[in-house]
Amino acid sequence: MLLEVTRNWLWLQRSQWLRKERLAEIQARKLREIVNHAFDKVPFYQRLYKATAGIDGAKDTRSITKLPTITRQDLVQTSLEERTASDAALSSCIYKTSSGSSGMPVTVLKDPSTRYYAAAHWLRKFLVYGLGPGDRACVSIPGQAGSSLFSNSKGLWGWVLKRKVRELSLATDLENNFKLISTWEPHLLAAPPSYFRTFIEFAEEQGQIPTIKTALTMGEMLDSSTRKLIHDKLQAEVFETYGLAETGGVAWECPTHSGLHINAESMVVEFLKGEEPVASGEPGEICVTHLSMRATPIIRYRVGDLATPLDDDCPCGRGLPLMKDIQGRLSDCILTEDGRHVSPYTVTLALDEVSGASRYKLTQRKDHSIELLLEPTKQSKTDSILQQLQLRCKQLFGDTPVTIAFVERIERSTGRKFKVVESELERQVS
Repeated sequence: MLLEVTRNWLWLQRSQWLRKERLAEIQARKLREIVNHAFDKVPFYQRLYKATAGIDGAKDTRSITKLPTITRQDLVQTSLEERTASDAALSSCIYKTSSGSSGMPVTVLKDPSTRYYAAAHWLRKFLVYGLGPGDRACVSIPGQAGSSLFSNSKGLWGWVLKRKVRELSLATDLENNFKLISTWEPHLLAAPPSYFRTFIEFAEEQGQIPTIKTALTMGEMLDSSTRKLIHDKLQAEVFETYGLAETGGVAWECPTHSGLHINAESMVVEFLKGEEPVASGEPGEICVTHLSMRATPIIRYRVGDLATPLDDDCPCGRGLPLMKDIQGRLSDCILTEDGRHVSPYTVTLALDEVSGASRYKLTQRKDHSIELLLEPTKQSKTDSILQQLQLRCKQLFGDTPVTIAFVERIERSTGRKFKVVESELERQVS
């Protein structure tokens, strides 16, 4: 495995500096291969492409829009057997199920080549963010320890990972994680933004806040107040990453903080409004095609999250395309009484400016009313905070009813991702 991971990593190290045109050529070749493979070997795609325009649309990344898109609901309603390639070596695959935070968990198969690529992507991130040979990392995992590539890897590569990386199980008591971080002293910590907040709060209660050189956030939208909190309290440089349980890592923040670089060597990422691609600088729904997942291919998968593509050349010199402003799921946009859709990103930008707020959570209930829970800081005056919040909510939501409540602690629901902004409305945003 070490040889395969190293080969993939060397390829990633070289390809990230290629010109955009050359990367597009590589993507086009891989796209044709994976679409033809899916059509030949996967019953789900055989039916899908026979019922539409066939597979002639996969000539290059610009004409990919001729292929139909798929959604999480399509994957949930189709059996794993129907989504699995007939030539997949099941005994060498790992079953991966998404967290189900959307209410619809999806299971896919990760074949060895996909896992090698994922490991190489992690290695690239470690080195990009300054992790040297003598440094250590802690990476959070949603389940119990022993269920990720960091513990499942075999041979020399597995031995290296076990020496340099520790799993941080989110299912484990926070005190145990705190002891691990305090004693092992990792240089890099990767975890969801809500975990960083909870960890910092716990560390302050213990009177011992560790220093982390680099903080990677993943799994949830990173808001500006959490980024500042991590930087100020842990003295860490903060980088945002974006990925999916179904496909693995999709993008990672450039060291120059100019945006998030897309892993274009192994993915095609589109940004859509309806069925059409958006212009550079315009937010659109993320649509992902994985170019090397052969056991259970993922082709034109509408994720439900919003982000903004950039055509700018990055100051770092990499040719990898950029995106910015990940705004959370379309389904978590707030629907106002006058028919406007307010994205989670817009909400957090406005509420982060309210002074005296330690933490907040905004939820739109099924009757369209909005509930805003807020933890005030110990020194703040609630009357002043209330006036600021009422003004911000009026600007954001107009005449939509809003209830504001001050609480001592906002509890995090177990077994699901924490969302700063969440909607319970049963509707799709086009």
